Amino acid sequence: MRHFLLLLVLALALAGCGAAASTPTPALPEPSGAVRLMAFGDPQEQQAYTDLLTAFMAKYPQVQATLEFVPYPNQYRAQMDQNFGAGTPADVLIINYRRSIDFAAQGLLAPLTSYIAQTPSLDTAAFFPQALAAFQYGEQYCLPQSISPLLIYYNKALFAAAGLPEPTAGWRWDDFLQAARTLTSDSDDDGIIDQYGLGTEAALYRVLPFIWSSGGEIVDAPTKPTRLTFDNPQTRAALEWFIALQQTWHVTPNPVQEQLEPHESRFVHGRLGMFMNSYRGVASYRQIADLDWDVVPLPVSQRAASILHSEGYCMAQASSNKLAAWALIAFASSPAGQRIVAEGGRTIPALRAEAERLLSAPTTEPPQHLRAFLDSIADTRPMPTMPRWLEVEQNTDLLLEYAFHGDMTLDQAITQIITLTQPAFDAQGAGK
Repeated sequence: MRHFLLLLVLALALAGCGAAASTPTPALPEPSGAVRLMAFGDPQEQQAYTDLLTAFMAKYPQVQATLEFVPYPNQYRAQMDQNFGAGTPADVLIINYRRSIDFAAQGLLAPLTSYIAQTPSLDTAAFFPQALAAFQYGEQYCLPQSISPLLIYYNKALFAAAGLPEPTAGWRWDDFLQAARTLTSDSDDDGIIDQYGLGTEAALYRVLPFIWSSGGEIVDAPTKPTRLTFDNPQTRAALEWFIALQQTWHVTPNPVQEQLEPHESRFVHGRLGMFMNSYRGVASYRQIADLDWDVVPLPVSQRAASILHSEGYCMAQASSNKLAAWALIAFASSPAGQRIVAEGGRTIPALRAEAERLLSAPTTEPPQHLRAFLDSIADTRPMPTMPRWLEVEQNTDLLLEYAFHGDMTLDQAITQIITLTQPAFDAQGAGK
C-alpha cells in the first residue's frame, strides 16, 4: 500500500510538471500608438500598401499607421541605410533576404521569434519553407512577404517566326542554347545583330541556378560556409558553359549594345527572344498589347533548379513601438494581408495557400503557363545567407561580368573571386 501511495504521489507530481510545461504563452497586449512602414515599388504597389494599412487600422483603430514610400529600389536602399545610420528607421521595413542577415548581425533588426510564439493565429508552417528559412539567423528575423523563382520569359511570335517549338518544362541546356542561337539574327545583313536570343547579366543571381542544375555548389557548406567553391570542377564547368553564351555563341548583347538598349527594353519591343526575370515582370508585360509572350522554367542539366527571390517584413530594433510594429507584421503576413499586397500585381504571396490561389485562378491574360511559377518553387533555393554576403555577391558579380565579356579569363576571374571574398568568410569565424 505504501509503495502504491509513493507511486501515486510521483505520478501526480509528474502530471503537475507536465501541466506547468504546457502552460500557453500569454497573448500579447493590444497595440496602440503610431507605426511606420517603409516600402518601395511602382504606383500599383504604393496603392496596395496603402490599402494594407487601411485594412490594418480597421482591425486596430487605436493604431495610426503611415506609409513611407520610395519608388526606386536603389533610392530605397540608400534611404534605408541612411535612416539606419541616423537611428531613425521606420518601425517595419521591406527587406530582401540577401540583405536582412547583414542587418540582423549588426543588431539593426529585432528578432521575431518570441512574438511569433505569442501569436497563435500565425502559422509559420503555412509559408514556403525556403522563404521562411532565408530570413533566419539563429532566430527568425523577418517574415517573408513574397516568393518567386527565376523563370524564362519568351516571345512566342519570335519562336514561331524562327520555326522553333515553344519550350516546355524540363527542356535541356542544349534545347535552350539551340533556341538562343536560332533567335539571334542579322535580319538586314548589315553585319550588326538586330535580334538576340537571350538577355541576361552574368550576375550571381542569374548564374547560380545553372551551377546548381549542373550539380555544382558555390560554398563549401550549406550552413556556416568558410569559402567559395568556384574552383570545383562542376561549378567551373557550369560557369564556362554560361560564359560561352556571350563569348562563343554571341546570343546575348555585349556591354556596348546593352548600353544602347537594355535587355528588358529589347524584350518588350520584340527584339529579344528570351529574358530571365522573376514574377515582377508579369504585371509590366501584361500592359503591352502587341507583346505575345509566355513563361517556362529554366532549362535543366542534371536537375531542375531556380533561385529564390523574396522580400520580408522586418522590425527595426530602434522601433519605439515594437508591439504595434509586430501587429502590423502579423497582419501583413496573414492570408488577408498577403492577398491585399498581391493585388498590386508584383508579388507572389509567401503563404502557400495564397500563392496557389493566385497562380491557379482562371485568367485570360498572359502568361498561359502562369502556374509555372508555382511549379518551379519546389526547385527554388536561396542564396547562401550570412553576414557580409552582399559584399561577397558584389565582388563576385563584378568579376563574373569581366569574364562574361572577355575582359579576363574564367580562371583569372575565379582566382580573384576567391581571393577577394575570403575575408568576408574569415570574419564569420572571427565573430566580426
